[in-house]
Amino acid sequence: MGFLRKRPAPPSQTQTTVFFRVRLGDPSVTYGQHDAYVRYCQNVYIDRCSLTKLFLAEHALRELTQREERLHHKVMALQKAVAIGSDVRSDATNLEDAQTQLETARAQYPGKAQALFQAEYMLPSSLKA
Repeated sequence: MGFLRKRPAPPSQTQTTVFFRVRLGDPSVTYGQHDAYVRYCQNVYIDRCSLTKLFLAEHALRELTQREERLHHKVMALQKAVAIGSDVRSDATNLEDAQTQLETARAQYPGKAQALFQAEYMLPSSLKA
């Protein structure tokens, strides 16, 4: 299991580029290995890109959930303000805007949840247990 990585050429060999294969567990090949993988335990390595995608997807979903909750509270407060009757016209306009923002946030939720699922799916099975 490995990947190809381009090694920067030494100053004396500016015209040639060297490709080599990184193999996990091979002590002779260490260049670039620390850049591509994160060591989880003794024999488990995680691709850094997959881990970053997981963190970003989880953060985006949490941010969307918090935004949806904040908009829900805003809509409820505006509904109470409209019911009381103080400056009904501006409160009604703000209520409509907040409701459309809430609907937009709710529409984005399945996409963010799917992105998180895909990021979790890319992790090694040894981490999912």
